[in-house]
Amino acid sequence: MSTYSAPVKDMQFAIEELADLKTVATLVGCEDATPDLVNSVLEEAAKFAGGVWAPLDRPGDVEGPRWNDGHVAMPDGFHAAYRQFVEAGWNGLRFGAEYGGQGLPKLVDAAVMEMWNGANLGFSLVSLLTQGAIEAILLRGTEAQKQTYLPRLVTGEWTGTMNLTEPQAGSDLALLRASAVREGDHYRIRGQKIFISFSSTTTAAWASATTSAAFPSSTSSASTRAPRLRSRSATRAAPSAICSGRKTAASNPCSS
Repeated sequence: MSTYSAPVKDMQFAIEELADLKTVATLVGCEDATPDLVNSVLEEAAKFAGGVWAPLDRPGDVEGPRWNDGHVAMPDGFHAAYRQFVEAGWNGLRFGAEYGGQGLPKLVDAAVMEMWNGANLGFSLVSLLTQGAIEAILLRGTEAQKQTYLPRLVTGEWTGTMNLTEPQAGSDLALLRASAVREGDHYRIRGQKIFISFSSTTTAAWASATTSAAFPSSTSSASTRAPRLRSRSATRAAPSAICSGRKTAASNPCSS
């Protein structure tokens, strides 16, 4: 069985002394981030990472996901662990209470995310990708999109995924051929993706594609309304498609 022991004392020192938690707690929306509260969060996260996620790391590698009667079955224990994770509120630690989150600074969430990554990197991707979807919607989404997606993503009822890898491009974004072309109030995404992380249960799918008209010589991420992209097809993107190539909206300093 895999074991993991989070370096809680080191994290507490880094947050309080190096990152100056007292100053962070003076920011609007971060007032509740007292040393006592933050230490309690770190200690409980360490227990969860070591006691729930770490024991699933090895079985996840050995057993792996399985294709079963038209759907992907996760390794034994993953569903129960994820249910505990979201019911405890870990998924929305740094996001606003108006969407069901805890409203803690990203500073604290970064340490907690390190625990998830250290305990079980594969499993932690579901939370990481969901957070990416949440941040993109917060920055670029319409009010209707925020109200539709964020409460469910923040609480973990829905999850996010990433559509990056193409036959000729792994993590090298410069080699991507998928494109996102604006058509009125939406984008048409065309291309082929071959690996889609956590696509079997996702609700918000994110495709990396070039958007040369909006961002010359750049690569951005556009959101789709479909659970997953279909290979070699055009997929209608959400109205006012969200692209993460640059920030234009002010964000809460506590969660940015």
